[in-house]
Amino acid sequence: MIRSKSRFLFRGAAFALGLVFGSLAGCTPVDDTLGQEYIPDANKMVTRMTEITDMADTYVAQGDSLQMSLVYSSDGYSYSFYNFLGKSAGAHTGVGYNCSSLLQFTPYLESYYSDTFGFNPTPDSLILYLYPASFSYLPNTADYSNEQVYNFYTLHDAPDPTTAYMSDFDPSPYYNTSDLLFKGTLSGRTIMKLKIPIDTEPGKSYAEGLLNDISIYEHDTVFLKTYKGLYATHDGVSPSGASYKFELNSQYSGLVLYYHNYDEENPAERLDTATVQYYLGPSYYDSAPISTSISVVKHTYDAQITAALNDTLPGDPTLTKTVVDALGGAYTYLRFKDKVLNTVTEKLFDNGIQYSTMVIDKATLEIALDVTGDPVAYNEAIQRLGLMQTYKWNFYYLNTSNQYNFYAGIPDYNYYYETQGSTLPYGGYIDRSRGVYTMDVTTYVQRLVTDPSKQKEMYLVPDLVYNLNYSFGAVYLKGTGSDNPVKLKLTYTLIK
Repeated sequence: MIRSKSRFLFRGAAFALGLVFGSLAGCTPVDDTLGQEYIPDANKMVTRMTEITDMADTYVAQGDSLQMSLVYSSDGYSYSFYNFLGKSAGAHTGVGYNCSSLLQFTPYLESYYSDTFGFNPTPDSLILYLYPASFSYLPNTADYSNEQVYNFYTLHDAPDPTTAYMSDFDPSPYYNTSDLLFKGTLSGRTIMKLKIPIDTEPGKSYAEGLLNDISIYEHDTVFLKTYKGLYATHDGVSPSGASYKFELNSQYSGLVLYYHNYDEENPAERLDTATVQYYLGPSYYDSAPISTSISVVKHTYDAQITAALNDTLPGDPTLTKTVVDALGGAYTYLRFKDKVLNTVTEKLFDNGIQYSTMVIDKATLEIALDVTGDPVAYNEAIQRLGLMQTYKWNFYYLNTSNQYNFYAGIPDYNYYYETQGSTLPYGGYIDRSRGVYTMDVTTYVQRLVTDPSKQKEMYLVPDLVYNLNYSFGAVYLKGTGSDNPVKLKLTYTLIK
């Protein structure tokens, strides 16, 4: 009983103290402006927010293409290249792709000391294996089992392997449509095995020619003078719902010729069965480029986009709809209007007070997708955009620091930092709830406010890491004069 009473008394005391402090607090006035009169006028500042709508003229441009041929590193031994095959009409994005490839092969005989195919070598079959090192689809465009038919033509001329070829490469000078070797069916399989029919005249002639003269195998350059390669392109008839991206493994992709020979003393007696392999690309032992493979990527846009490509001068018509496209496609060209700097000048006069300096605390560029509310379109769209002052598609120097100079326009951007697994907070991602891309351009706008002579032209493009992956992706955006034009949201501090 005593313990219970003590607890009751303690609670009572605490309650009484609470009443005392509560009454004192309730009676104490709070003055948020206390001491303001002691701040010198020159040090007074205010923070404000504003939004500048339709603040940029929008155009479309298409610059340097992505390199799509063999890429050698500086050591001359290691290399990488990309091959794309597939066609898509762009059911959701509205941007179409048509990807084809020129393929060159170098031979590898079963034995380093082989100097003959034997007596009366006869081809049994010729197989084209496509073995991707990486494999992906343009997402959500079709059933992945969708099959597309490709025409494979023999080349009558070969490109120079020491030259860099871009995604807008024109293959027409290297083949004739009359030189069709065979038709092959591609689908969503990880490994594709295409049998080249040797019972047709073109197939038979091609296969037998590989066995006619073993002297052409003495060196790869000699072989390539005779067999210059194949060109694979969509037949233009089969479905075009899915696109397949191949980064082909050159050690496993290529041709395999199966043949047999006969006993020279008894010509009717079948003797040996053997193979000759032809790899896609040169051997790792080659110290200089001997062959190459080139991908060709064609893009299809709305008629208004196509007609206005690279019309970016101040007097050219602006577009209410623009595009940003990967794989060497078009991008959006922005020119900041005078209203940006005019707004800054106007905001320096605030509530009857003329301020001398504006400090940009936060500047966010916002640009809307032309298609909103379509989750599939969001999936197919480029997931991250960057605003750059200098832009090139050409990644010829993949392993050097030269490429970093191309991206100096992204505020606070550091390519090396991001490629080490970190992501800098400049944004650029899709805000799906609002159907817009948002990106931090604080540094750029502050420089523009400080020095109005700074470059006002910017490029809205896929971010750097996205491009290095050579990924599919496209998005239409709303431009000048649209119902949701480009916006600039500012939070700023005025200093008197």
